[in-house]
Amino acid sequence: MKRKIAVCAALAIICYARNAPAEPLRLLSPATCTTEGGSALTLDPGRYLPEPVWESLDFEVKRLQTAETRLTAENGALRKSAAGSGGSWVLAGLAFSAGIAAGLYASR
Repeated sequence: MKRKIAVCAALAIICYARNAPAEPLRLLSPATCTTEGGSALTLDPGRYLPEPVWESLDFEVKRLQTAETRLTAENGALRKSAAGSGGSWVLAGLAFSAGIAAGLYASR
């Protein structure tokens, strides 16, 4: 009985692969499949992607990883430059306050 189920699952996978839509194959239970070379494969339950879908998802993941790396580097550079310019704002604030205080003193 298990052999019949395995053969049916393998036939379903083969038929599915030939008419592969753009959505993943979903196996609810373990299945065994025989390749064209005669090797037996055991497939765990889960979703299996057709090659074109996998390639597009792989390309998108690599693009997002590259963008994240670039943005992380830019963020680090901006934080470093902002940390170095903190003293000039304090100096400008003190000069502004001193100017106001001098103006108020002179107007008396």
